[in-house]
Amino acid sequence: MPWYNVHKMYAGLRDAWIYAGNEDAKNMFLGFCDWGINITSALTDSQMQSMLDTEHGGIAEGLADAYQLTSDAKYLTAAMRFSHRMLLDAMAAGNDNLDNKHANTQIPKITGFQRIAELSHDEKYLRAGMFFWER
Repeated sequence: MPWYNVHKMYAGLRDAWIYAGNEDAKNMFLGFCDWGINITSALTDSQMQSMLDTEHGGIAEGLADAYQLTSDAKYLTAAMRFSHRMLLDAMAAGNDNLDNKHANTQIPKITGFQRIAELSHDEKYLRAGMFFWER
């Protein structure tokens, strides 16, 4: 699944909704967020994490934004499900595992961690975001 491209579509629709008040963009953004949740709902945690080994952009950030804009918890749950634990777990534990990893692939993941932390106050996400910032 080309999640990197899907994230760009989410971001454009979100911005058209927020900054231009476009109701069609709002409906499309939330509809596509629901679509993303639905097509991944049958995946196991292991399958999700395997999928997240590829570059997936800021999909977690987009879903966190949907949560902030709607207060619908399904979007925050989905954002957490789209969190790549290979990076999240290491950073939350204070381990820098970024050597030899493509920055453009990893930074959007961490941006998602920070957005989730801001909205959920989850300590693991807070630690991961702070660790990256301090590094």
